[in-house]
Amino acid sequence: MDSKRCFRAATQKPPIGKRSVESLGMRSFDLNLARIFILLYETGSVTATADTPHLTQPTVSYSLAKLRRHFGDDFRRTGAD
Repeated sequence: MDSKRCFRAATQKPPIGKRSVESLGMRSFDLNLARIFILLYETGSVTATADTPHLTQPTVSYSLAKLRRHFGDDFRRTGAD
């Protein structure tokens, strides 16, 4: 392989489905946050999510803040579903 093709192959981003764990910032991602996000999505509120066993409202709020910081998104719903 010549040096130009080698450089091009090394600098190209892989397709979205094949990005590495590191490039998505998922190496240190806490999977418990994913569980809380799913519960938040299903219930639609922090309070309802906190009503599930082993969770409190401050824990859910803190987890949501960590998710927002990690993904750079506020995860707020807008409009009617």
